[in-house]
Amino acid sequence: MLSSRMEVLNRQMNIPNSIKPNIDVSVVLNMHREGPFIKATLASLNVCAQAARAGGLTCELIAVFDRSDENTIKVFTESHIDGFAKHKVVHTDVGSLGLARNAGIDHASGEYIWTADGDDLVSSNAMLELHRLVSSKSPGDYVAYVNYLIAFGEVFFVSKYFNGDHLTVADFAMDHPFVSRIFIKRSVFSKLRYIDLRLTEGFAYEDWEFVTRLRREGFQFLVAPETAMYYRQRPQSLLRQANGLSAKLIPHTPLFDPKWYAQELSRERHRIGDWQSFVHMRHDIHRCNAIHEVMSSPQLRADLLRANLIDPEVDLARIEGSHSHIAVPYHSDHWGFALAEAFDIVGDAPPAPPFTDVVLLPWLNPGGGEKYILQVLQELADSQPHSRFLVLCGESAQAHGWASRLPRRSVLLDLVNAFPTLNDESRDKLVARLLLATTNAGARLHIKSSVFAHRLLDTFGSVLLTHFQGVYYRFSDGQYVWENHKLMYWSTLKLLRRDLPRLSKVMCDCASIARKDKERIGLAHDRYHVVYAHVNSPTPRTFAPEPRKRLLWASRVCGHKRPEILAQLARKLKATLPEVEIDAYGSAEEGYDPCTLFDTGNLSYLGPFESFDSLPLENYDVFIYTSELDGLPNVLLEAMASGLPVIAPDVGGIGGLVVSGKTGFLIADTADDEKLIDEYALAISDLYQHWDATLHLAASAKELVDRRHSHAAFSSRIATVFGTVNTPVRIDEPVLNANP
Repeated sequence: MLSSRMEVLNRQMNIPNSIKPNIDVSVVLNMHREGPFIKATLASLNVCAQAARAGGLTCELIAVFDRSDENTIKVFTESHIDGFAKHKVVHTDVGSLGLARNAGIDHASGEYIWTADGDDLVSSNAMLELHRLVSSKSPGDYVAYVNYLIAFGEVFFVSKYFNGDHLTVADFAMDHPFVSRIFIKRSVFSKLRYIDLRLTEGFAYEDWEFVTRLRREGFQFLVAPETAMYYRQRPQSLLRQANGLSAKLIPHTPLFDPKWYAQELSRERHRIGDWQSFVHMRHDIHRCNAIHEVMSSPQLRADLLRANLIDPEVDLARIEGSHSHIAVPYHSDHWGFALAEAFDIVGDAPPAPPFTDVVLLPWLNPGGGEKYILQVLQELADSQPHSRFLVLCGESAQAHGWASRLPRRSVLLDLVNAFPTLNDESRDKLVARLLLATTNAGARLHIKSSVFAHRLLDTFGSVLLTHFQGVYYRFSDGQYVWENHKLMYWSTLKLLRRDLPRLSKVMCDCASIARKDKERIGLAHDRYHVVYAHVNSPTPRTFAPEPRKRLLWASRVCGHKRPEILAQLARKLKATLPEVEIDAYGSAEEGYDPCTLFDTGNLSYLGPFESFDSLPLENYDVFIYTSELDGLPNVLLEAMASGLPVIAPDVGGIGGLVVSGKTGFLIADTADDEKLIDEYALAISDLYQHWDATLHLAASAKELVDRRHSHAAFSSRIATVFGTVNTPVRIDEPVLNANP
């Protein structure tokens, strides 16, 4: 029945038996393990070749078996492909679609190449119409594609494709604007080749990567009307593997050269002229119904039936009831366009040298983690005069108060404010492309834990941590209380378990966090480096002969700094040590009213402070710290360096700095606030009862900070960890703040 129906359709096509000797088109068919599907693929290609022969073309089939199984080879051997003038069989063992395509092309003799895969079908007129379209053009560089992709199998849909004059270079950056099967002159491959993309390295999509290079070379992209490809959707297809295992990203190609890309988009806008009309045209074509067009075309309806007779999985009813897709982007402000703006922002010096360091931050405002990272960056800038820093802030912030503290030769890009119309997914794609285009392999990627950085690594970590030397800054973890137990949030631990083998370094400002990670993970111990922050040693404060009975608290007024603990402690001291008063300094985050929170009589809120050494330290007997989580807080180092005794909780790395009886008063951490407050009150009572011992603790603490946290010690440690050379060289170049 199938053969008789096919004979009728073939007679309608008037296919003769004559074959001319010269080869017009070489079909390069890649096969892997498509045994159950290859029979249908070959039958479809054979009908297509017969139609091409009827139109006066001579075609050959280059069958490329790359690590194919016996079933695929057996079915191919037993199939009839008499529509082709000849065929060649090529066996490869490369395990790569790109390299296998190259191998087949090398054995081809046709004037044109048409690529094919082992599980898809094509409309009978496709080869003839593609050849007719390209060969009719005046001399130039052309590449042609089919008009429609009709997906069948697990998923059904119909996509329509348009000529390149509907597209911009930004669209080629955002996605592959055509199908994977390309029709192009064989001579092109003497200059351009498919590359080897391994899913284990994160990159994918050889065909898209190849097309971006064609676009950079100035090729014109054509679509042959009323032609189709029937694209089989199956779980184990190469595309499904690429989507599942890769970062869904192509490598850097010449298309993404920052200067050329931005200029090309500008040139395109000039050529288009009336940009609004162009945008409206793209909007209008989205009113097309690709399914209706296919079903209304006698040619495509006949081919649909032919495809179904070859393979009943081409379910015509399911196709007719599926959804329509237009392959031209609807929006003209997607991230591909924003990428050109990003290139303009960061390309500060034409031609700008690549960035040596990229920094991922949520924002750049006052904070211990930010201060530590800035110290590292400054040291790298001092020791490596040719370094350049790209600082990306990826979370919403009205301002970046510490932008002025960036080292020279830095560019700050606020992604949220620069590109407010993009969503997180689009901004992340832009960042990945931006980083690959503006850095060389082996540049450093400094990562501060944040929603932005973790999300970026979740999606593109396989690529970024291969391209870059990843430097992860490991500070304290968030905590939550469950049944009176303090428990750690697990997001950072999860990331480290996945990415630790690919990270170059994990930087810790204290030993305890590194030790706990090693106990939990047990891998890659050599990645961890403890580098203590440096603190400037001020002139020691002069103690009054007698204690002033005044305590200092200076922190951000926010949740994890536990300002409510300070207020409750003040109330307790009011009853037990009524002569003791507390002064609190710090900027308040949204939702906190310090004046109300600290309204206890013996607790005064004195507003924000610019820096620790700007505070009147000589007025105080002790510095009190109440944070529920931390690494090694810089404010404690500054307090100790100034000679102030310290009372602090045993969280994070504080226990490595504040040692009860030696360098300060360490408060046992507990989820029981009442017990915690009692411990603070007891420590305050003890320090006043043994004032001489308290002064000795303060002196010991200052000696520890002066020795372990000096700039010389920090500089030496950074040189060891990063392999830099310490030199006093500085280059007087401006910091560029790219905030809009």
